[in-house]
Amino acid sequence: MTAQVEKKSLKRNLDILVKEYEQQIIASVVSSFGLDALLVKDQHGGDVDTVHNIRKVDKDENLTIKNKENQQLIEKHSGYNKEKSYKYHQHRNYIEKNREGKINKENGRLIDSYTGQKVHKKDKIDLDHVISAHEIENDKGRIISGLNGSDLANKDTNLKHTDRSINRAKKVKTMGEFEETLLRNTEPRNIRIKELSSKPNLTIKEKKELNKLEKLASVETKRIAEIEKKTRKEYNRVINNSYYSSTKFLKDISKESGKKGIKMGLRQALGLLVANLVLEIRTEVIKHRKSEKFDFKEFFTSLQNILKNSYKKTVEKYKDLIFSFTNGLLSGIFSSIVTTLINIFKTTAKNVIKIMRELSTTTFQIINILVFNPENLPLGEVINTSAKILSIGASVVIGSLINEAISNIPFIKATPIINEVVPNFISMLVSGFISISTIYIIDNSKTMNGIITRANRIKLGLHHYSESYKYAHKELENYIADLFNINLHILHERNKQFKISLDKYYSTDYKNEKIAIIDDYILRHKINLPYANSIDELDTFMNDKSKELHFKL
Repeated sequence: MTAQVEKKSLKRNLDILVKEYEQQIIASVVSSFGLDALLVKDQHGGDVDTVHNIRKVDKDENLTIKNKENQQLIEKHSGYNKEKSYKYHQHRNYIEKNREGKINKENGRLIDSYTGQKVHKKDKIDLDHVISAHEIENDKGRIISGLNGSDLANKDTNLKHTDRSINRAKKVKTMGEFEETLLRNTEPRNIRIKELSSKPNLTIKEKKELNKLEKLASVETKRIAEIEKKTRKEYNRVINNSYYSSTKFLKDISKESGKKGIKMGLRQALGLLVANLVLEIRTEVIKHRKSEKFDFKEFFTSLQNILKNSYKKTVEKYKDLIFSFTNGLLSGIFSSIVTTLINIFKTTAKNVIKIMRELSTTTFQIINILVFNPENLPLGEVINTSAKILSIGASVVIGSLINEAISNIPFIKATPIINEVVPNFISMLVSGFISISTIYIIDNSKTMNGIITRANRIKLGLHHYSESYKYAHKELENYIADLFNINLHILHERNKQFKISLDKYYSTDYKNEKIAIIDDYILRHKINLPYANSIDELDTFMNDKSKELHFKL
């Protein structure tokens, strides 16, 4: 008898498992081949423009500018010409720093920023923009931040005095490019210096060449690398602070995360709805086929009723649909915001964004179970839930790795639409099968069930202590009430009425209204006063040291 019961139980569990597999297959098909393409379109680099990504647009063919306003700003303000150069080199701070440099050179106090050597009076010097005016003017990050290029270029941290020959050799190169050029030309430069130095007589042109080569040879690459690092750090700090605190960026991230959340919510809810609907229709069709001889004419005649009944049963599960939509909404918002934050520092590929999106969905399911669980699960069920959560997390990671592997297969990678749909479908299917199978094993494992049963007998510490304190408080309250013959029901009701009157008292600033509220409370509760009901009488009573004020319940 026991063996038959176990056999029936096993068959019932396997039927449930098969049904869940069917639902997972349908949900994967619907999401991958329909809803993902229709609703959720991930973008390389995320949904919002970041300074990091905007600077890489021309270098990365997959990156695009998301905000049209940013696109228009870049088109309008890019380009460096003589007129702009004049503004950069006639800036008030540029002129002032130049003046300071000349005075310090005359006084023998000027140090060449790039060589570390003292500048002689006869030396010709320039005031160099560490980050060139050309680069700053064309910096897309600077443009979308709305900052003035001339002001940024002429900050003290970006202005350095150096020999004219060094500055002219650097031109618009970055310090990194300039350092690379210096190192690459070290050997031929030294050979030429040695050659010119060995000549007994040099022409004026050769003397200038030798002086220039010696100045370039004296540049300390470590020094300029450190200057570059400090200057760019300050430059990027100002731009990032301006852009990421702007209403434009905050508006973009709010708008795009909200849109992604709604799309993800719809995807989750519609996927569940369609999957349930297909399964219900299948069940109805099987019933129809079993109950009577199958006939195509009769089948199509009754199809309308089958669809209607299936839809009705599916909609009855509205709580699941609401939960699924909410979970998708929150995970969509969360994944969009996190993706944007990551893209501030590093560009994320579409596949990475998809993985994050799916992981965030799982994360919010976990949060809902563990943090907002209304059923107050005992310890055993917490262990059970945690084990299932771990299995879900593992299945998502495995599915993500499969997605990446399939995406890199040459044929799939080169085929439009297929390169997005197929990897997503297979990864979702595998991930779903792994999680369903693992959960089935957890639910039907004798060892796991034994652990859960024993753990359920143990009360969780905080909950146990909380309940104990509540019980002790209630008992103490009842004891005191009995001791002093107090009716707790009346006391609680009076406290409630007193709070209402007190709220009214503090809600008005008018003295007469306050007095009226107090008078009303005294009359309604028939409070016996040892003085006439007026402020003057109260003052007289309180000032009489022979009087006593008694409080009665």
